[in-house]
Amino acid sequence: KVMNPDEVDPEELASMARALASPMRDALGAHWTVEVIDCESETGSGALPLATIPSAGLAIAPANARAPGRIVEHLASAFRALPRPVVGRISDGRLIFDLRCLQGLAPFVGQLKVLQAALAQATAKVDKAGKVEKGHEFP
Repeated sequence: KVMNPDEVDPEELASMARALASPMRDALGAHWTVEVIDCESETGSGALPLATIPSAGLAIAPANARAPGRIVEHLASAFRALPRPVVGRISDGRLIFDLRCLQGLAPFVGQLKVLQAALAQATAKVDKAGKVEKGHEFP
């Protein structure tokens, strides 16, 4: 059954976010923080582009970067490159995934191993300023 994203209870979304946080932390490793957050989903377009609905999601940030912009952009790119692309938004140096439109936990969690392998292959090394060393770019 396909759920209407507008009808999903924010507490149900928060429960999904809590369930995803641990597998996400495991996949990303110690260089990243994963936090369950409350957020707002924007609805409509044209006539109602500013209407919002309470939601919940995950915020991912580098654990030790002072200037996380570029490294977060590389992580967002790695998520978009998955077999089933995952699109988030970058805000305040964090990659935000609003879970309102997520169609089931299992397909998302199943892709985390693919993401983990891609990140391990890239062997990105981050200095304290949050820069990716040359030759160690994310995919």
